[in-house]
Amino acid sequence: MNWKSSLLFVLVLLVYAVNLPIDVMEIDAAQYASIAKEMLETNSYLEVYDQGADYLDKPPLLFWLSASSMKLFGVNNIAYKLPAVLILILGVFSLYRLGRLYYDKHTSSLAALLLAASNAWFLMSNDVRTDGILSGFIVFSVWQLLAYVRFHHWHYLLGSAVGIAFALMAKGPIGLIIILAAVGGHWLILREWKSIFKWQWLLVLLLVVVLLSPMLYGLYVQFDLHPEKEVYGLKGPSGILFFFYTQSFGRITGDIYWSNNAPWNYFFDTMAWDMQPWFILFLLAFGFRLWHVYVHRKWFEPKEEFFTLTGFIFPLIALSMSKFKLPHYVFPLFPFAALITAHFMIHILPENKVFFKWVRGFQTVVSVLLLAAVGIAFVFFFEPNSWQVFIFILLVAAFFYIRYTYKKINISWYVPHVFAFIAFGFMLGIYFYPNLLKYQFSSQMASYLNSTSKEGKKVLRYGVYDRSLGFYTQQRIPLSDSAGVANCATGTLVVCTQESWKELQEKQIRDFDTVAIYKTYQVTLLTPKFLLATTRESVLKQAFLLQKH
Repeated sequence: MNWKSSLLFVLVLLVYAVNLPIDVMEIDAAQYASIAKEMLETNSYLEVYDQGADYLDKPPLLFWLSASSMKLFGVNNIAYKLPAVLILILGVFSLYRLGRLYYDKHTSSLAALLLAASNAWFLMSNDVRTDGILSGFIVFSVWQLLAYVRFHHWHYLLGSAVGIAFALMAKGPIGLIIILAAVGGHWLILREWKSIFKWQWLLVLLLVVVLLSPMLYGLYVQFDLHPEKEVYGLKGPSGILFFFYTQSFGRITGDIYWSNNAPWNYFFDTMAWDMQPWFILFLLAFGFRLWHVYVHRKWFEPKEEFFTLTGFIFPLIALSMSKFKLPHYVFPLFPFAALITAHFMIHILPENKVFFKWVRGFQTVVSVLLLAAVGIAFVFFFEPNSWQVFIFILLVAAFFYIRYTYKKINISWYVPHVFAFIAFGFMLGIYFYPNLLKYQFSSQMASYLNSTSKEGKKVLRYGVYDRSLGFYTQQRIPLSDSAGVANCATGTLVVCTQESWKELQEKQIRDFDTVAIYKTYQVTLLTPKFLLATTRESVLKQAFLLQKH
């Protein structure tokens, strides 16, 4: 990959930078940001609370990192997202270094680029949850483990322990499962028994336990010492048992009630979007790789690797067995998919000129459709500013110039298609998400409360569970019942939804003035009716800021 192609990495970083200041989205990201803010305010780093209530769902690493970032840079969007974005970048770098253990520089660079410019990585740089740091530390750990076996340098051993521990503290045992599936499957297939039975792995295990000990101590003190507590319908849950078993394996065994009845093939459908712009190329590459393994099943080259296959297939099967599935659960598998795809694009695909020509044509269609989608959004979704239109025209012109002159300017055939998706991601960051989040009332209302200096007045929530409201006002807003609202002091501000305001009226609680009304929608559940400007009003709801008179 020459210097011209390397400029794509700079453009990817620009997309990440554009995503940093965008408001956090309800529900998960806003909740995690609120928890991190609360952790900073209370200095309760080992015992985790969500608006004063015990929190057990996710391990604390994201909260620790974001709270530390907020301590340095203040409570804001950038501070919350920055640690996760840096770890995403670490994951991209780790994939490149991992690839160099088994592939040439060109293949490794392309794999890193495919990962960095994928829809999944763009999404995780904006809607920051635990999956970004999980993904980054998984690929980092696999790189460190395989590098240690090859080079026997102690710093790789230490790095693998840190990576495994942080992956566990990002989202629980699923981190370790994916790491073991990748490296363990690789060693088993190649019968590298010396790699499996190294005494040094006991040292890694010890270091992992030491690194986990603060989190485990916090779970023990907060939950195991208090059998009277009830969380998520679990009476007297063990925090340590929940971390190691219930939260992950309980979704398969039914020990926890979380279920959304997603079908077994759910992730195949979601990957069609999350792996863009290279999903079809991955399917082709994956099929070819399986065929290659079958044909050469009786012998393997000494430097051949299988961590990409085992690290993708076995965790995908395990995740597909879960009774509760969300698209981002498979994002940690994408580094392995990117490496499989990059090798196919460089070393396999060009060998068949007719097929290669068809694939290039298909990718051109995909790229044009992505850019056309932005133009359609300009007309039918949200009205753009003149500068947004100008930037979009420049990006479209650049795409067509690169696409039809790539041979003359000496760059690889895939560069214009990756550029098209980077342009698409950039337009999402400067145009689509800012317009979309105008309909997330909690962050909009918080801006109003802050700008009008309402800090001296008590604020209550009634029927409102949005976490971003507390995050952006930097205060804990109590959730009240109807009696509390009815008996609140004069001048108290009450935040309520359309439904909860109706409940207050039905209960004859009407001694309030309307300060502001907001149009609202759950922005993470997009539908055509909401996106189309002509039908949006039919699905919008209202949120109210009331004041007791």
